[in-house]
Amino acid sequence: MSIVSISRVSAEVPAQFNAPPHFHVVAISKFLIMLVFTMGLYAAYWYYRNWSLCRGAKGSKWVPLLLCFLGPFTLYPLLRRVSQRAAVTAPGFVVSPLRITLMYWLPTLLLLVLSVLSAIPASPVRWLVMSSSIAMWIAFAPLTCLTFVSMVCAQQAINIAEGDAAGRQNFRITWLNATWMAIGTLIIYAWSSLYAIAWMLAQRVQ
Repeated sequence: MSIVSISRVSAEVPAQFNAPPHFHVVAISKFLIMLVFTMGLYAAYWYYRNWSLCRGAKGSKWVPLLLCFLGPFTLYPLLRRVSQRAAVTAPGFVVSPLRITLMYWLPTLLLLVLSVLSAIPASPVRWLVMSSSIAMWIAFAPLTCLTFVSMVCAQQAINIAEGDAAGRQNFRITWLNATWMAIGTLIIYAWSSLYAIAWMLAQRVQ
């Protein structure tokens, strides 16, 4: 069974879609652009917006602002609600909340395991990390893409559950979006500059 699959989605728009939205619809292209160029800040808004709409539609007792800070820890319960919504609005649509959540957390868990093992003096992992740290990070970098893939799967599931698979109702980059991206770009530039300065200073000390 795939993580997100469509065996049959009706071309007709069900009557439920005339009701207020349960979740935040975003075109996948815009979603990725916002995630990358805001240094993940958009994800916090994404959680807040989804839980706000979910709370309004279902009368949930969860506080959206609190869930915004908890973010990734609420991904599974959020996807459970998306799955329940999809079962009503798109019967041929199948989504696995557990698989998407595991895909999201896998890079973080592996990094945590490596950090713990490399802290053990006699561990062979410590020698491997210390002797080839750059190679390790290069090899680990593609794995971090799983986090973005899982978020895309989650957003696609939301779009289909809300009857707008292409996210046409929210595909334009607004001025507010551009401001968010400008702030994220400045953060990336500042972080990169500080890292480069620290590296050059370390080289001089050696």
